[in-house]
Amino acid sequence: MQRLFPPPGSGGPAHSPNGESGGASHRFVSDGDLLAEAAAPTSGSFVRFSMVSSLDGRISVDGVSAPLSSAADSRRFHLLRCAADAVVVGAGTALAEGYRGEMLPKPLQEIRSGQGRSPLPTTVVLSASGSIPADAPVLTDAPAPTIVVVSDEAPRTKREALSDALGTHAVVTVGPGANPRDITAALAARGLLHLHHEGGPTVLSRYLSADAVDSLCLTLAPSILMSGPGLVPDLDSPLLRDFSLHALFEEDSVLLADYRRHHNHAAGTIIGGGQ
Repeated sequence: MQRLFPPPGSGGPAHSPNGESGGASHRFVSDGDLLAEAAAPTSGSFVRFSMVSSLDGRISVDGVSAPLSSAADSRRFHLLRCAADAVVVGAGTALAEGYRGEMLPKPLQEIRSGQGRSPLPTTVVLSASGSIPADAPVLTDAPAPTIVVVSDEAPRTKREALSDALGTHAVVTVGPGANPRDITAALAARGLLHLHHEGGPTVLSRYLSADAVDSLCLTLAPSILMSGPGLVPDLDSPLLRDFSLHALFEEDSVLLADYRRHHNHAAGTIIGGGQ
């Protein structure tokens, strides 16, 4: 994998978390370089989304993203997981994509252990309605600590069923509508600050609408699908969110970008409708 931006020689992180030289000092990047890039730039909450898209903005084939993925995408994806305190995913995506088991390769677990961290990041499943089945594999075949986030508007019977199955400590209840900022704050209260969100598109749309995304890591697959769901569902009114390019890599015609949001203002621009 080669670095396209920042240009090699322009500087960057001096050392990766596992001690390898890192940053933008050379063209071809190691896992250590990518881990250095993945590190959160703040001691507070840092919300990252990682998504893959076709050239025409489609994100899945027959309901799953695997056909759009690649060796380069998988490599960076797991390194982003490795760097995070928690992997956050919508219930629908977790069920459709078959989330279960150890979702991090052993060598990356060893890197985390060597840093004095738990081998696996916490898994956080977003199910505002509480409708995720208590026996879903992402909850039952779960070696990592696992949390389900529900809204206080969810039926009490569903919240109680999850608490009975997983334990009350594993169910986090947030306010009406499960506002993304409330979710981030609730996870921060549990010491989970660096959050790697993995979709799906409805979750990303909600976070963008709340201006609650700090980093969007987007893999652009060199394919055209011409049908299927897009990166985010359409809103009633277009809402402009500006990001700047933080890093860009390429391998086998696959582009892997990291865009950062600077949160200069509380609200985005509604196209044609003022602030």
